[in-house]
Amino acid sequence: MLGHDNTSLSVILDIIFKREGPGTRVHIITNLAPENNAQYHLDFMHPEIPARVIPAQSWQRDEEEILFSASMSSQARFKIYRYFKDAFALSDSEFGTLLHPFTDIAQEVHIAAGVIINPGVVVAPYTTLEPFVYLNRHCSIGHHSRLGAFVSVNPGAVINGKCQIGAHTVIGAGAVVNDGISIGSHSIIGAGAVVVKDLPGHVVAVGNPARILRHLGRA
Repeated sequence: MLGHDNTSLSVILDIIFKREGPGTRVHIITNLAPENNAQYHLDFMHPEIPARVIPAQSWQRDEEEILFSASMSSQARFKIYRYFKDAFALSDSEFGTLLHPFTDIAQEVHIAAGVIINPGVVVAPYTTLEPFVYLNRHCSIGHHSRLGAFVSVNPGAVINGKCQIGAHTVIGAGAVVNDGISIGSHSIIGAGAVVVKDLPGHVVAVGNPARILRHLGRA
């Protein structure tokens, strides 16, 4: 696992344990010094999975290792990805997908590299999850929808059928996106928002019905 987001590490280690059982060998490759890790005080080690923390500058890539970007945050996940991709010339194909066994993934769902799916998630048929999508617990993705790269969907959110969610967008906890809605890239949909019409990229939208609260600067 690349990066050192202790919240995500605890969740991802639990998914690995549920899928692979005890004793799975895990390396955490950290590019953060302890004093720069805002979550250093949070416990994350799993009692049944031995995990070794290795500084990035000491890491020697093993081609048999399956890589995961260890963050639930869309922005942090992309930063981790860019850092290690540039520093170690990694390709997307070297990243694995990680699906908790207690998920309901329909047939004809396309899941790209780096996707992580937590327990209780439901994904309907003919949906596409582009690279590094993160689906948090008990969210639901409707049929014929497409989630762009690095999209994060927070707990309990519902994205209905035939939706298009642009890359790097974050869907807040408990939010609802109605059928056929398109949301542009790099947007943030607030917790509990109900999206009833298309939204552009680079905006923050909140409320029921969702309205644009402010526009975000473009990198």
